Amino acid sequence: MADNLCEVCNENEVKNDCEECGKKLCEDCTQVFAVEETHPGYRMKGQSFIGAMSDGVSKKKLCIDCMREVDII
Repeated sequence: MADNLCEVCNENEVKNDCEECGKKLCEDCTQVFAVEETHPGYRMKGQSFIGAMSDGVSKKKLCIDCMREVDII
């Protein structure tokens, strides 16, 4: 049973893994970081077109410690 507990709060059942450090996380401790994915040329022109072939938004599931250290730029 102890293997199935969140490594951050040690209370809830594991649902996700941190994509940076690999910690096992419950839903309450999981932080979702979403970034819009566009071609660099669109950013330079000030436009934001999302192509049909791309998912448009990249999401990462992180623990609170990795969320503090994430490089947004």
